[in-house]
Amino acid sequence: MPSDTRSYTPQTQEPPPARDDRNASPAMPVDIPQFAMVKANIASGQEPFSGGVAWLKSHGYRAVLHIRAPGEDDSAARRAYEQSGLRYVSLEVSPQTLSRAIVDQFNQLVADANNLPLFVYDKDGSLAGGLWYLYFRLVDRATEEKARTEAERLGFRQERSDAHLKMWLAVQNLLKDLKP
Repeated sequence: MPSDTRSYTPQTQEPPPARDDRNASPAMPVDIPQFAMVKANIASGQEPFSGGVAWLKSHGYRAVLHIRAPGEDDSAARRAYEQSGLRYVSLEVSPQTLSRAIVDQFNQLVADANNLPLFVYDKDGSLAGGLWYLYFRLVDRATEEKARTEAERLGFRQERSDAHLKMWLAVQNLLKDLKP
């Protein structure tokens, strides 16, 4: 005959041990598609919704870097971030305009202590992802495989769509000229 024994945790008067959350990752925002930490004080993703803008501000972000196509109107984005008290910076790039000067400008913007903590975004991961790949190769001196893995983690997929493939080809052409 089976016994009806139950296991239970006895209740005590002792409080639970204190948690040290200083090194824990911050809760991920729901209003920022593809949000990912790149490194300390720098995150990347796609264009945030209004709740994402508020989340960035409430989590201490100082600036946003909008990577956009040349000529793309960014006045609404600029207004939304500046009204929220965030510094707004934009950088125009496309597969056709990708150059060492643009890569250097991106690298300077993400290294500028006045921008940190910084959130970098674009509309689909293709432009920012290509620049992150180049950052990992040229600044971090990562291997091709490591740079690709990190850029893919941030949303860059050279086989995902035409925009990603075009940017991937532009990145590879630039690297041939630069010989990192």
